[in-house]
Parts: sequence; structure tokens; C-alpha cells
Amino acid sequence: MPQSSKGWMRVREAAALLSVSESTVRRRITEGQLRGRSGKSGRQEVFVPAKLRRQAEQGSSAEPVLDTGGNANVNVQAATPTDAKDPIAQDEQLKRFERLAGGSLMLAQKRADELTQAASAAYENLAHTRDQLRQVRKAALAGWATAAGAVMLAFILSLSFGLDSARSQARAQGSDRAAAQ
Repeated sequence: MPQSSKGWMRVREAAALLSVSESTVRRRITEGQLRGRSGKSGRQEVFVPAKLRRQAEQGSSAEPVLDTGGNANVNVQAATPTDAKDPIAQDEQLKRFERLAGGSLMLAQKRADELTQAASAAYENLAHTRDQLRQVRKAALAGWATAAGAVMLAFILSLSFGLDSARSQARAQGSDRAAAQ
């Protein structure tokens, strides 16, 4: 790529160097992030400072941003490091995985706490239901005992009245026999 030693180059060359599209370079010129001009041939040129050119040539995953004075600021947006041999990249990737694992662990702990609370509430409901069932059983047994007592009392009374009635009949028959004799 023919590049000027002063940093001015065609939009296509700058886009290739910065690993962005030509429309992105033009948009950055419009937004003032990059400086642009019309070249000697009438084509638009863009100024890429030496610092950004070095970063781009080294394959940095940082997105260059220029202020209106042409000074380079670097906005690091790398989500995953591309060079596995780079200890800084490995460290960043490790930190990212630790954050993800930490987030997953927090979600798992939250879910476990929710399940524990639900199980505790279900256990309390079960204990309350058991207590109510015991009370119902006691009431049923008391009712059955009362009913059985009433049946026994009725039986005893019927026997008692039956015996009295049988005695009265026997006396009546005995008096009828005595009168008949």
C-alpha cells in the first residue's frame, strides 16, 4: 500500500489499514474523528497519525478515535482477544470468563435460594395440613365415640324397657292365672 510518510492516504487505504469499511472512514471524517481533505488528484484523503498506523500494523484490536486536533485516542472494544500467545490477551480473556462464571454462579445461587424458600414454604404448608388432619381425626374419633355411646345407651334403655315390659306381662299373666284358678 502506498502510504505517505506524513500520514495522509486514500480512504480505501485507511479503511484497509484500520480494518473498517470505507463508509466508516468517511463517517469518521464527517463526525470529526478523522481529518480529511481533497488530494492533488481530487480524491478524498484521510490523515492517520503514526501512532494509529503502528497500532493497526501490529494488529491491535482497538478502535482508533481521533479528536478534532488529530490526536489519537484509543477506544478498546475487544470482546475476546485474538492472539492466544499474548499474556495480556489471555489475562483479559480469563477475566472475562471469570466474570461470566461469577455471573452464572450468582444466578445459580439465586435460583437455589428461591428453591430453598419454596421448599421451606411447602414444608410449612405440609406441617400445617398434618396438624389440621390430626384435629379432624380427633374430632371424628370423638364423634364416633359419642355415636357409639348413644347407640349403647339406646340398647341398654331398650333392654331395660323390654325387661320391664316383659315383667309387667309376666305379672299380668300370673295374675290372670291366679284369678283363673
